[in-house]
Amino acid sequence: FADLDYTHPEVEADVKAWGEWLYGQVPINGIRFDAIKHYSEEFLRSLVEHLDDKIGPGWFLVGEFWQDSLDAMRTYIRNMQHKFSLFDAPLVYNFSSMSNTENADLTKVFEGTLVGAEPVNAGASSQT
Repeated sequence: FADLDYTHPEVEADVKAWGEWLYGQVPINGIRFDAIKHYSEEFLRSLVEHLDDKIGPGWFLVGEFWQDSLDAMRTYIRNMQHKFSLFDAPLVYNFSSMSNTENADLTKVFEGTLVGAEPVNAGASSQT
């Protein structure tokens, strides 16, 4: 996916057709996207709308948007009309920091995280 020009109409049509084909081959109801910072939001919104129209709504779509800015993550989710979840990088950083801190206060683990701000659109990751 990394070397494709998603702004080209034929590429966009082919990827959408691939999504339909994949659904026909494998009973899936979700897709994980790596490095979504490298896809245009317009393309991903168009793909989500296409899948909703052709196959049906209710897909679980999650993206790896490795960003420690909660504001940037929340903006992305809003721009995707809350139909996309993101892995919660700030939560991973909080756990990592707490694991290296004597007497860490776990009641604060969700502070500044996507789970704390947008729990429906937050995914967990074991990535560090």
